[in-house]
Amino acid sequence: MTCIDDGILRARLDGELAGTELTEVNQHLAACADCGARFKRLSTETGRTADLLATLVPVGNDNALNPAVAYIQFRSQLGTADEPKVSWIAHLFQHADDWQRTRLASLQADQSVHGRQRGGHHGPG
Repeated sequence: MTCIDDGILRARLDGELAGTELTEVNQHLAACADCGARFKRLSTETGRTADLLATLVPVGNDNALNPAVAYIQFRSQLGTADEPKVSWIAHLFQHADDWQRTRLASLQADQSVHGRQRGGHHGPG
């Protein structure tokens, strides 16, 4: 058997392997020091991750695990449905006229400066 893929090692950690596949993986882990070390590292990381996630759930608060309640809380933080929402594209182009005026003024100033450098005449008469 070739070395075990990390996905298979994770499946082994999660108890998703059975029968001959589980037996073969266990035999390989016992015989291959590299795969055994990777499995141990993944196992340690999985344990640490589970411990950290457990600290995020408030004790005694069943609502923290309820997706419907979490969604309602999320929506309430965004504001009420009666408030008009501006789409991101509308917000992006909300000041397009200001940008166009600024760009036009910049082009005119640039043309004026470069025209004078070339000896051109700009302005009134």
